[in-house]
Amino acid sequence: MLFNFLSVGCGTSLAVGEWLQTCVFPMSRLNVTAEEAYTVVRLSTLDMLSTGVTTVVDWSHAFSHDFARGNVQALLDSGLRFAFAYCGCVERVEDMRAMKRDMIDPNPRASLQIGGVQPTMAEEVLHTLRRMAELAGEMHVTLHVHLLEAEFNRQEEPLRALDLGGVLGPR
Repeated sequence: MLFNFLSVGCGTSLAVGEWLQTCVFPMSRLNVTAEEAYTVVRLSTLDMLSTGVTTVVDWSHAFSHDFARGNVQALLDSGLRFAFAYCGCVERVEDMRAMKRDMIDPNPRASLQIGGVQPTMAEEVLHTLRRMAELAGEMHVTLHVHLLEAEFNRQEEPLRALDLGGVLGPR
C-alpha cells in the first residue's frame, strides 16, 4: 500500500498545507518499516540521478526511528551528496545524535541538519525554535526552517519569530 500511495505523485496540484495534510502527515500512521522507507527513497534517488541531480536536502519528518534509518541508508547507498534535515522533535534528540554519529559523520558526502518548526510568534513555537537552535549548536550542524510557505504565513511574522527565538546566526 505504501508503495502505491507514494508512486502516484500525491498532491501535485495542492498548496503546501493541503499537500502536507493529504500526503505527508498520514504517513505517520502507517508504521513504515526501515525497508519500506529505504525502498521508496532509493527509487526516488534513482530518479534524481537519472536527471543529473547530484546533491539534495531531504527534509524529513522522520516519523519513526526505523523510517529515519531506512531513509538515510537509501541516501547513503545512492552516492548522492546530501543533507538530511531531521525534523526537530525534542523526543528524538538521542536518535538524532546516534544517527549523526553512526550514519552521517562517517560519510563525507552526508551532513545532518536539524529541521525546525515553521516560525511563528506563538510562545510554544518560540520555545521549540530555541531548543532546536541549541541542539544544532551542540551538534555543530545547521538549523533548517521553512519560511513563508503560504501567503498567510506573512501575518505570523516568521523573521521576527526567528529573531526573538534567538536562532539567527551562522547555524
